Amino acid sequence: MKQNVNLSIGNVLILCVSIAIYSTSGIFSKLASGYDFLSMSYIVCLGGVICVLGVYAVLWQMMLKKVPLNQAYLFRSLGLVYGLCIAHFLFHENITIQNITGCCLVLTGMLVLLSKE
Repeated sequence: MKQNVNLSIGNVLILCVSIAIYSTSGIFSKLASGYDFLSMSYIVCLGGVICVLGVYAVLWQMMLKKVPLNQAYLFRSLGLVYGLCIAHFLFHENITIQNITGCCLVLTGMLVLLSKE
């Protein structure tokens, strides 16, 4: 069955937001790692991971109805950029030139593949 290629601006924005939501699960995971196993704070953080992943799963399934999988999956690479930003701005981790170069290469590949579609 051939799917309708419908990569509109609205769909692109929803895909970007859904990947950003997915990336926030890493925040909760990192926070959980700082607490004692099965402490209340640990359980709350893991609950946050589950909630975030649930919202992401619903958005992702909605988008797969509208956008072909091969196009939608390209947007997963944005998670690298979001993860790098989260690491730097929230957790004050260092970003190296290798990190930036890698993200640029991945994004360039994404744009090349999207432009072929």
